[in-house]
Amino acid sequence: MKINQNVVLITGGSSGIGLALARHFLEKENKVIIIGRSMDKLLSVKKQYPRIHIEKADITVEEDIKVLVHKYPDVNILINNAGIHMECDFKNSSLDTQSIKQEISTDFIAPVLLSKYFIPSLLLKKEAAIINISSYFGISPKQSAPIYSASKAALRSFSKALRVQLEGTSVKVFDILSFRSFIHSIPVSSVL
Repeated sequence: MKINQNVVLITGGSSGIGLALARHFLEKENKVIIIGRSMDKLLSVKKQYPRIHIEKADITVEEDIKVLVHKYPDVNILINNAGIHMECDFKNSSLDTQSIKQEISTDFIAPVLLSKYFIPSLLLKKEAAIINISSYFGISPKQSAPIYSASKAALRSFSKALRVQLEGTSVKVFDILSFRSFIHSIPVSSVL
């Protein structure tokens, strides 16, 4: 797959791994759209990188996902990067149920729904990709982050199954294990 002249949509693109990927794709002459919940963060990135496109959306809301799909039909690379890494202790009876649901929804359900809604248009492209940013903790769970670890394990399994389903089509599916200190230095060419 060519690494330039693509239209790349990155969830959680206003900081961390998402922003690092956005910079790499911008350097390779791609149109880059970053999605985030904080308009302040998005505007800060836009000020630093004027060519980047920003979109405020909550990817845990299905209607927001549908708006993104409708607004950006030319996307040919979807990067499901947004995530929540929450530390929690199940011995603590005051564990917040809403936070657990939010983490699962952000880390697993949102990438599944984004894939579901973008795949029909991706299948029409000559070259397309879904890149799911998973985590090493999806393989070797972190004791203090059981929900995050389980969600990332689910995302890895989903990616593998989706890759097989889309075999023989123009859509390639990648599962990238994040190691926070490592991923900031990866070249785009090694992802695609």
